[in-house]
Amino acid sequence: MEALKAAGSNIIYLPVDEQAKWAEGLADYPNRQAEEATALGAPGTEIFRTYIKNLKELGYKWPYEYQIK
Repeated sequence: MEALKAAGSNIIYLPVDEQAKWAEGLADYPNRQAEEATALGAPGTEIFRTYIKNLKELGYKWPYEYQIK
């Protein structure tokens, strides 16, 4: 973030409720990315489920609970 600021970027932090609205609007995006990874030969579903689970276990609070199909 500091490098972006130093480069002149304007960083805006959204309130949690706005983050949730934005994230909910992208509700299917992780599934589409998982499907794309699977189509390329990677275990897309497993990767995305593990990523979400691990961040949650590390204490990250997701603004929206993504469900990987």
